Amino acid sequence: MVNATIGDTIDVVASCNQGGSKTTQYIITQGGTNNDETETSTPGFELLIFLAALMTSTILLRKKVN
Repeated sequence: MVNATIGDTIDVVASCNQGGSKTTQYIITQGGTNNDETETSTPGFELLIFLAALMTSTILLRKKVN
């Protein structure tokens, strides 16, 4: 937990052990945080689920035909 008051700025830096880093700045406002990223979902996760379902259905259909 981080104690912060309105007007405080919090810089968050994440570093990967295989290279690369990401920095995001959060500014504490009356209603919560005001940051430059509002997207919270994992990019490409929906595509991964779709591909897994497609592969599973293909395997099941091939077994049913044989």
